[in-house]
Amino acid sequence: MYRISSKSTHFLTRILPWILSLGIVIFLILFMCNKKLDFLIAFIFLFLLYLLIWWFFTKKLQIVYLGDKKLKINDEIIPFNKIISVNKFLLSAAYRIKYKNGEKTTSFIFLPKFYIPFFTHSYIKEIKNDIKARRNNLNGI
Repeated sequence: MYRISSKSTHFLTRILPWILSLGIVIFLILFMCNKKLDFLIAFIFLFLLYLLIWWFFTKKLQIVYLGDKKLKINDEIIPFNKIISVNKFLLSAAYRIKYKNGEKTTSFIFLPKFYIPFFTHSYIKEIKNDIKARRNNLNGI
């Protein structure tokens, strides 16, 4: 199995939130010390926005490995035939993959190793083709 997720995943999920939180605290302290620095309000807002983006999106990133017709996340192996959908986030390089885990549907987000606009990785195409083939078989086409 080889890694298909970005090397920056660890940084984005573990280190970035501390940097953003520290930045907010520093800007708040500077603003409290000198009320004439109105431009700091814009920086505080920007850092809060980044922190919210991290909270709802980036903290859910997973490190993903690709094997022969299967993905590995943490200690879980997901065969392609259990994957329900693969969706790319708008204006982002990240993908959300939904899959069946027993009776429940679970999903994860991962960031590929590299991103080129309007380019789809071969393994994403392979997963989508597998999903399409299963749907065609169910519909009798």
